[in-house]
Amino acid sequence: MGRLRAALVAALMASTAATGLAVASPAGADGLPSCDVERHVVVTDVDETLTTSDGENIHQLLDPSYDQKERDDASETFQAYHDKGYWVVYLTARPETLVLRDGRPYRTATDDWFTAHDFPHPDGVTEVYFSPDLLSSLLPRGYKGEVVKALQAQGFQVDYAYGNATTDFQAYKDAGLPLDRTFSIGKLAGWGGTTPIPDGTYTDHLATFLPTVPDVCDMGATPQTDPSVCPPVTYDGLLPWLFRDLIAKLGMQIRSHVLPCH
Repeated sequence: MGRLRAALVAALMASTAATGLAVASPAGADGLPSCDVERHVVVTDVDETLTTSDGENIHQLLDPSYDQKERDDASETFQAYHDKGYWVVYLTARPETLVLRDGRPYRTATDDWFTAHDFPHPDGVTEVYFSPDLLSSLLPRGYKGEVVKALQAQGFQVDYAYGNATTDFQAYKDAGLPLDRTFSIGKLAGWGGTTPIPDGTYTDHLATFLPTVPDVCDMGATPQTDPSVCPPVTYDGLLPWLFRDLIAKLGMQIRSHVLPCH
């Protein structure tokens, strides 16, 4: 199931004193700690951030065999983060419940695309979060922000964030991520003081920025957590998120649900 999930759960258990887990991981050959100790994260949107436009998504909905076009050097950029020891977290507004016309759940089709395009793909140090419902998919700011804040609350340091839409940038701002490490690509590059990636490709970003990103941990060091459970990231849904202040004043109890991931 992945070391990210296991590390999330271990952090949650430690914070509630449910167990006495406080085991130090051995360093790798290069002297860096294991990645389940130094848990640095890069988060990214998918549609029009990794692909060339939202139209690519629509095209595959109409024709499941269609291969969505990737922005130049997108996969190489996130593979470079992965190689430096960063956990890669994909936050997509694609609804978990959607099934393509060929019978594949959209999660499966998305996994297939990641694999075909050589993105770092769920392997224990990456995770993919889908929108829990159609309404949240249409207005994903709340869901995306809550995922980032949940990661932070459980000991993960979110160092860099990528997106193309105002809902991405607002979600990252809601979670307190700095503008100089919030990268924007596409028509809204530079929106609201975010750091623009020019020309709609990652080619220059990969060549000039990624070499300045420090290595943070050793992917080869022995993990110390049980890779068998999904991280306890919850989201109340769009309407409770929109009216959260009123709900808090009224003292209402909202039933949360665990966001699907892998």
